[in-house]
This record gives sequence, C-alpha cells and structure tokens, in this order.
Amino acid sequence: MVGTNSGLRKSLQILLTLAHKNDGVPFTELKKSCGNLPPATLSRLLKVLAEEGWCKKAEDGQYYPAGNFRLAADEMCGLSNREKFIQRRIAQLAQDTRESAALVEWNDIGYITFRNKHEIGGSFRYMNIGNNNNGVYVHGFAMLGLAFANHQAQHTIYANYPGTIEERDSFVNKLLECRKKGFIIAQDQSAIRVVSAVLDKSKTFIGACGISMLIRELSTSEEDNYLAQVMQAAQDIGSYF
Repeated sequence: MVGTNSGLRKSLQILLTLAHKNDGVPFTELKKSCGNLPPATLSRLLKVLAEEGWCKKAEDGQYYPAGNFRLAADEMCGLSNREKFIQRRIAQLAQDTRESAALVEWNDIGYITFRNKHEIGGSFRYMNIGNNNNGVYVHGFAMLGLAFANHQAQHTIYANYPGTIEERDSFVNKLLECRKKGFIIAQDQSAIRVVSAVLDKSKTFIGACGISMLIRELSTSEEDNYLAQVMQAAQDIGSYF
C-alpha cells in the first residue's frame, strides 16, 4: 500500500510523464517512470486521476492528459497556443470557403455550446460565443454531437424524438452513418451545414467544426469541396488536443 505522501509524489510523476508525451504513454512506460511501481498500485493511482479528470485511457490502451489537466495548463498560461491556433484555423476556414465557420462542444445533457466562430459578411450569422443550442433533431452541429454522444444520452434523446417510430429509426440510422463517416451535411430552416467531427489524438470526440451557409442549391462538386476543407480544418484542430 502506497502512503499518502508517496502516492501524491507518484501521481505528480505520472502527470509530468503525460505532459512530456503528446502521443500517449503506455502503462509500462508509466510504471518505469514511477520507479517500477507495482502494477496494482499504479492502476489505483491512474483510476483516481481518471475519476478526477486528470488523465484518461484511450481505446489504444495508452494514457493521455484529460480535461482538468488541460484546463489547469491553460489557466496558468493564459490564452493557450491551442486556443490561438483554433481562432486562426476557424477564421481560415471561413475565409477559404467564404462561409461562416464555427467550432462547438457537445454536452451530454443534449445541447451544443459555441466555442469559436468567424462570420463572413452576407453569410450565416451564428449565436453568441458561449450560447447553447439544443436543436439535436435538426441542427447539423448538434446532430453530429448526438451521433458521438454516450449511449445513455442517445437513449434519452431518441426516446423524445418528435415523430413516428419509423421516422425515429430513420434518424438513428442516419446518425449511425454520420458517426461512421465522421461528418454530416444537413439543412434546417435557417441554413445548410457542413460539419466534421473533431477527434483528439486518442480518437475521442471533443467537438464539431464546420460551416453554415444561407440556403441555396449546391452542386456535388461544391459539396465535395466544402467537405474537404471542413474535414481538413477538423483534423488540424484535433491535432492540438
């Protein structure tokens, strides 16, 4: 059993090791960095750090910094290089496509929060940064968030679908396909949205990046061009997480 002070020191060493490795750290390397700590003890420390939001284990079996780790780093550094890059990349996407662009985060309660945007004159106008949208059945950004949501959130939201069982099943199948492809092209009453999932290095969904344009006819080549630019922006942003 590791004592309190010893456990704290080992936990800090774990965080330091994670901070120096952007592409994930395997369990064996963490064990070595902690002086060959017994696997059971290391597992307990990692479990606590994960529960508190300081690290996470990805599907590839490696460990990465999690939300609270990044938040603490960002708070100490002010506006992080990542945030500056996101601002520039969203602006670039808007300028390249000549359509308004945005980055949103998904909340499993069932809404998206606008984190960043860059609007083009004469194109679509988004709500203010920090505002929420719960249009999960029609809004392209929110629909993609729902496609990547956890099963409990999906079950709750699907159960309240405002249509027939057949329409709900069609909607669910559409989102399953969107998750598989990693993007959605959708039209609601206000705009056409071309949106791509933003995945971090561990392939965890962290948000959606895309453009919104006033409703008009789009050719297949226009859709393909917009989609390619949106997916590249999402990939670039994801590389910073």
